[in-house]
Amino acid sequence: MRGGAVALAGVLGLLCAGADCAGDRGASEARKRSGEACARDEECASAVCAAVGGVCSKACQVDRECDAGHVCRARDDRPGGVCSKPVGRRLGEECMTAVECQHGRCLHRAGEADRPGFCSAYCQSAKDCPAGLSACERVSDSEGLTMCLPGDAVR
Repeated sequence: MRGGAVALAGVLGLLCAGADCAGDRGASEARKRSGEACARDEECASAVCAAVGGVCSKACQVDRECDAGHVCRARDDRPGGVCSKPVGRRLGEECMTAVECQHGRCLHRAGEADRPGFCSAYCQSAKDCPAGLSACERVSDSEGLTMCLPGDAVR
């Protein structure tokens, strides 16, 4: 009865091989739009699924590149950032690890990784940083990008 099992599975849609699977539905139907729930990058039209919040999103470096209500969070699985829901501690709040922070970045003073640091984010200018954390300067481990640091903007 092997032929009958294959036929039955085919009727139920349980068997699918390669490109034949996608051929039955339109490409736009297969890809989700920004803000829709996702588990993997491949599900999204933008090819970016934010791990925090699990929604289709886009790549970013700073918050202003994201939709309202989202922050640019460091990716856990590779370099770069992705627009995500703001989950965790805000900029300037104490942290021990990056996962605790909304932006996925926790800075510690050199040689003080065992003491609390503070949540930070990449910035392009002081306008990208909140009051009290509005110095936008480069730090040694920021991949050559500038970050929000305690203090006022340098004029």
